[in-house]
Amino acid sequence: YIFGLLFLLTGCSTQYDNKDITGQNFPSVVGTTLEQKSVSIPGDLNDDLTLLSSPNIVNLTGGINGKGYKTWVIDSSRDGHFGVGPNPASPAGLVPEYYFAKAFEQATVDMYNDRYTFRLEGFNFDMVTRGVVFIDDLAAAEFPGSFPTPPPAENYNAPLGDQLGEKWEFIDEDGITYLTTSGKSFIGFYAGVRKYQVLKLSENELSLRYLDANAALAWYLRLVPEGYESNTDTSTPVTVDTNKYTLPIDFETVKPIFQGFGGSTDTIIPNPNPSGINTSATSLETVHGIETWAGVFVNMKTDFDFSTNSSISLKIYAPGPGTLRIKLESAANSSIFVEKDVNFTKTNEWEEVSIDFTGESGKYNRLVLFPGWSVATAGTFYIDDILQK
Repeated sequence: YIFGLLFLLTGCSTQYDNKDITGQNFPSVVGTTLEQKSVSIPGDLNDDLTLLSSPNIVNLTGGINGKGYKTWVIDSSRDGHFGVGPNPASPAGLVPEYYFAKAFEQATVDMYNDRYTFRLEGFNFDMVTRGVVFIDDLAAAEFPGSFPTPPPAENYNAPLGDQLGEKWEFIDEDGITYLTTSGKSFIGFYAGVRKYQVLKLSENELSLRYLDANAALAWYLRLVPEGYESNTDTSTPVTVDTNKYTLPIDFETVKPIFQGFGGSTDTIIPNPNPSGINTSATSLETVHGIETWAGVFVNMKTDFDFSTNSSISLKIYAPGPGTLRIKLESAANSSIFVEKDVNFTKTNEWEEVSIDFTGESGKYNRLVLFPGWSVATAGTFYIDDILQK
């Protein structure tokens, strides 16, 4: 078997750095000119048969003592399995600080159905798609027939059949390990590249970082072997937000934990202008992220009931006129939602806005706010006195 395998594996004759990358946090290399030190795998295995037993090869494929292949899937049941952050990375490190997907949050976009099989023999790679893949809107032209995804995603789906018999490869550039795939195949969400920085590779985790067609963004993926129950792994505990609230929210006696996404911040601060219709002491400040869909959300203790008070009202302090989108969704299944828009008209002055949700009772227990909807980096907003009327 080994000699048959060697016959199929070709490449350069440079020696592989056998260092295990598991758990290492590599520095960002974007914006620098890289010297390609070595093409690690596949290499000339006639030079060094121990390559087949390197930790990276064994963890990715199962190794020569396994089945000869290993199938990976997106770790959809775990918070943080998909996300996006700045490029180059901020002082926060290689983390998806703009958007951090909750468990099953992207269930509508056909990414969780895909299977990625890394084979030892021939270093073959199979991408099984079930006919549809999830892609960046900037890459839509590469996939004829692509179409916008259903909410809450803001990108595209595209028809793409199984990509079988492609190739995978580890590349070592300046001490940083990358994983590549060939042809039309890719891993997870396609953003225009097929080269993935390996942040962690262990028996039961493959964490990747890769660039967007917009070079200011970097995407993150976490994969696990097919059939592996991620939430039983306590090495990196799943973060579950157990904080839930009821309306009204005035940020005075109770200071609820909002969560920003799309790069938006969420901070409770002193009221920036205690005057007019809002003289309260504190409010929520949110600096709009770089995404047009950036915002904040908070979870409710119970489903919204609009049988008596049918509208959601809040006070907003904005840098200029614009649109506020209010979205109600199920925290357990984000594909169950309703969203409506209302315009605000004042500049640097508190204004009250309201949206009617008659008939929407008993479905939603998460409140999502998009101040400055559809405008990237829309500025700093303040929110206060969220209630039903």
